[in-house]
Amino acid sequence: MTCMKPLALGLCALLWCAPIFSQGWTEVAPLPNGFVSNHSYGFALNGKGYLLAGESTSGYTDEMYEYDPVADAWTALPDFPGAARGYTIGDQWNGQAWMGFGLSNSGYLNDLWMYDPSSGEWTEKASCPCSARTHPAFIAEDGKIFVGLGGGPNGDTNDWWEYDMATDSWSQKPNFPASERHHPYQFGIDGMIYVGFGHNGPNIYNEMYRYDPSTEQWAEVASLPAEGRVAGTQFSYAGKGYALSGDGEDHSSMEEGEFWQYDPVADTWFQLPSHPGMSRWAPASFVLNDEVYLLNGMSYDPGTFEYMETNWKLQMQPALANDISVNAYLGESSICAGDETPITVQLTNLGSEAFLAESSNALLVLMEIDDEVVLSAEWSGELNTYESTEFTIGSYAFTNETTFSVRAVAADEDADNDSIEATVSVSDSATSEWLITLLTDGWGGETGWEIRNSFGLIVALALPGSYDNQTLYEIPVSIPSDGCYSFTLTDDYGDGMNGGSWGGANGTCTVQSLDDNGSPLNIFFDYNGTFAFDELKEFVSVTSAVDIELSEAGGAISAYPNPIISGGLTVNASGQFTEWQVFNALGMCTAQGTWNGPQQRLETSSWPRGAFVLMLTGPAEHAAIPLLKR
Repeated sequence: MTCMKPLALGLCALLWCAPIFSQGWTEVAPLPNGFVSNHSYGFALNGKGYLLAGESTSGYTDEMYEYDPVADAWTALPDFPGAARGYTIGDQWNGQAWMGFGLSNSGYLNDLWMYDPSSGEWTEKASCPCSARTHPAFIAEDGKIFVGLGGGPNGDTNDWWEYDMATDSWSQKPNFPASERHHPYQFGIDGMIYVGFGHNGPNIYNEMYRYDPSTEQWAEVASLPAEGRVAGTQFSYAGKGYALSGDGEDHSSMEEGEFWQYDPVADTWFQLPSHPGMSRWAPASFVLNDEVYLLNGMSYDPGTFEYMETNWKLQMQPALANDISVNAYLGESSICAGDETPITVQLTNLGSEAFLAESSNALLVLMEIDDEVVLSAEWSGELNTYESTEFTIGSYAFTNETTFSVRAVAADEDADNDSIEATVSVSDSATSEWLITLLTDGWGGETGWEIRNSFGLIVALALPGSYDNQTLYEIPVSIPSDGCYSFTLTDDYGDGMNGGSWGGANGTCTVQSLDDNGSPLNIFFDYNGTFAFDELKEFVSVTSAVDIELSEAGGAISAYPNPIISGGLTVNASGQFTEWQVFNALGMCTAQGTWNGPQQRLETSSWPRGAFVLMLTGPAEHAAIPLLKR
């Protein structure tokens, strides 16, 4: 006999909200003809920006485009004369662009090319005598090009090579001192070469190293004060290095498109405003007229892993001297009705001068609903250019879905970014009996869930590793009392149950509350498997207790002793049932048999201690009884 799951799946819409970010970055024109890509090379020379190669929707490409910042328009140029490729890399030096390596339809590459914008011509140079590879480190500095790391047919590497532009020759140098890796971040500053981050096997790194070409010595410098990352974009500007976007340490899109600045003199990292949306995998970038441009790449931002068509730019040196911005609401966007909710915002200095609010002249921040001030507080401190801080105005009890604004009362030069609007939704109501219906994708071991009460204490959970692949589970849960609870679905790889993105089938998860008969009342959580996540949280207010004791046909049902202390369990049921099944707290069928009613004794000596649900099923009805064995 096979353990079957008697209750049906339901459908509803899951409301999931991320923090709201705005200001700083502005949108620029997309590439013509809908050209999108990952692992393209971007650079800027002579007042124009360029993008070429990469992997597009039609495969590896040799297309090349020129960007005019005055017209905010792209123009197609003659195709790159080398092999069409993805996973390529490049840099620029002394008015010329250099590019090479990558993967073509013929295999891995180790070639090198130079572009002269004055003639519009590409010239092939000496290929590296190193192994061919994808997305290595590639830095042009002081008439040399430094190349190393990257992925090849035999795995990741950590070798290190120097190319001399004057002699068109290569020489091998001391290896990178840490683990082999591919798609690192890199930049050159004042004759020094900086390489770090990247990916190898299960590891995604956040450490950074400095290479001194004059001594051929490596030294570790400050690690990024954030999670490891891979497959972003990078550049140097005005004596500092920059790391922009990329995947996080779970090799999936981060909630924010983080932007970090490295100061080699102070050996410190400083976070700049994140680009709009979630982070991007393998975008391109260039700096043009003191503005950084973020181009193309891929992201889970629309819910599935898709090419990005929107491009963005940010002024590296703000045009306005004094500009304080309220640019993010960081509080909860879904809560239980009546809960005191902290109203926390992000304040950012978008001005070129430091913003100072002393205690005697503090910055007043207001929360307003329908133009009425409901909260206010004063912030004091100092913010340097692009520096941010979190500030909690106070707490507010929402009784229904509410749209509100948070406004800084500032005498700055841009009033348009002094306020931000946000919406907080109020949770659904539910009974104390829940049913979690979980259909795993092809990586079921990544999935878990937990239920917490208003104090943050776990009421029930299933850790990753609890579930098989592509399997349906029905998991009854009894909530101990009324109050506010949260249900959180987790994926420890970070790609959700979005198996379709990896050639498999998507998973799903719904949670519904049940009435006294074990019948569905309302669905308050519904994930359809079409987008990625680390965790999805939904709040719900338990407002009524139920006791599932009746079958759907109305027949009496009972089981005793309950709790079970030892021996067996006597079950009485007058309905037309044919089968009984016992499910543990993870929704796994642990025992089953034929129902011979109307009374039957079940042997429980082999059942472990804990909570169970006894399911009785028949051709036209079912019933459920929560059980506890001590």
